[in-house]
Amino acid sequence: MTQQEFMERTGITPTAEDFDYIHAVYLNTSMNKDEFCKDFKKHGDSRIIRDVHVRVLNYEGGFYQFHFLFLA
Repeated sequence: MTQQEFMERTGITPTAEDFDYIHAVYLNTSMNKDEFCKDFKKHGDSRIIRDVHVRVLNYEGGFYQFHFLFLA
């Protein structure tokens, strides 16, 4: 989904940095664009979602680092 598509569907104009976060969250869902945007309008400012997103990134980063160091 492009930033323009997101803005048209939600009426929200995020900064480039905020859209990077939004897009990363979107790519890790099984929702289509319309479902995601509808849900984001309700819950996009959720601290829970931001915290979980950070934990997932940290977990994935640790996993790949472990895999590279010990299994490569």
